[in-house]
Amino acid sequence: ERSGNRLEHRFHMLKGLIRLGSYRNSSEQIVDLDAAEADFLAAAKYAEHIDNSDRARSFGLAGWAAYCRGDMAASEGYLSKSLELNPLDLTSQFDLTKVLFHTSKHSSAMERFASLIRSDFHYGLRAAADPDFLANRDRVVEVIDSYRADLQGDLRKRATTYEALLDGKSRILQKRGVDLSAKANFFDPLAR
Repeated sequence: ERSGNRLEHRFHMLKGLIRLGSYRNSSEQIVDLDAAEADFLAAAKYAEHIDNSDRARSFGLAGWAAYCRGDMAASEGYLSKSLELNPLDLTSQFDLTKVLFHTSKHSSAMERFASLIRSDFHYGLRAAADPDFLANRDRVVEVIDSYRADLQGDLRKRATTYEALLDGKSRILQKRGVDLSAKANFFDPLAR
């Protein structure tokens, strides 16, 4: 009757995931956020010299468990530790941004969110359905609009470079019989 190797970090991560609960797993006999947080911290401890990405993920999950319990200070600490170990963990970055908005640390949250949507714009869509982000809708829209303006500027810059190259080659292309009338269709939408 062994329940698993207690020194194996994945054992503790699995226990934590089960105790964290889900849409299908909401039984009061199973879900225990305090125990889930402790399991994730044990997983991080045992993964220390074995798997740094699992260690980072364990801290991220401990941060989520702490958030679900309502302990924002602990959540922020765990998520920061997760990102210290793996700065590319976008899930922890999203969760930390969520905590920062929840605790009214708006400038830090907006910085993180700007970095997050530049890494993966899908997090902008995810934010549109999240209560912590919706409570700060104007700030979120400001970050998204800034990103959109940056993208449009980058696209204009590339189009200008392309147009200069095309203008330089237009005599050669016309001699070869290339129809350049479609050029206007490419550049007109960028002028808007």
